[in-house]
Amino acid sequence: MTMEINSDRTDTALPKLTGNQVRFIRTILGESQAKFAKRFAISAASVFRIEAKGDDEMTSPEIILIHQLAVRYNIAIPERLPRSGESATPAP
Repeated sequence: MTMEINSDRTDTALPKLTGNQVRFIRTILGESQAKFAKRFAISAASVFRIEAKGDDEMTSPEIILIHQLAVRYNIAIPERLPRSGESATPAP
């Protein structure tokens, strides 16, 4: 018995977020790392580790759920967030 693969099927890519984007979403919601972690049944240390990734993109079950939360609350996630001490507006 052979199994055919339907090549017409278009899969959507899994959402990816950076640690900075996760911190942005959490901050917009006004939640501590502990409260944010509780939403997803993960530890505050896990949220800390995710946010510590900075500009590195990642995907995981937690990232997928965080992305869905942002979509649900209509949070526009910037592609790049300013680093600490960096101006949010470009220099003239």
